[in-house]
Amino acid sequence: GGGEGGLAGLKGKAHLETFLRNQLKEKDHKAQSSLYRHSVQGDLVKSAGSIKDKNSALTAAEMKLFKDSMSRAERNEAQTSAQRTHDRAEGTLVKTEKGLLDKVLRLSKPAPPGAPPPRRQ
Repeated sequence: GGGEGGLAGLKGKAHLETFLRNQLKEKDHKAQSSLYRHSVQGDLVKSAGSIKDKNSALTAAEMKLFKDSMSRAERNEAQTSAQRTHDRAEGTLVKTEKGLLDKVLRLSKPAPPGAPPPRRQ
């Protein structure tokens, strides 16, 4: 069997895609300039004056964020609550190239006041 779960998974995936797309659109206006600034600092774009570089940096950042959200959601669905708690305690579920996603996530989801900055090991 297992066909049922696959169907439910597809439905959830479509919903998640729509949700994430809307989130990105909503945040785009506010996050664009600081995302670009972080991208420049992270050597992701060669020149601050290049629109083409700016656009590809933003697209790459959004795609990384989107893909990571998708894979994390799929993983979470397959895990028990206890396993998720364990993973959270262990640290991030997905390792990222050059910490780009970490920067994007920090931009879109500010840490609560008084929280120590995340530490990389």
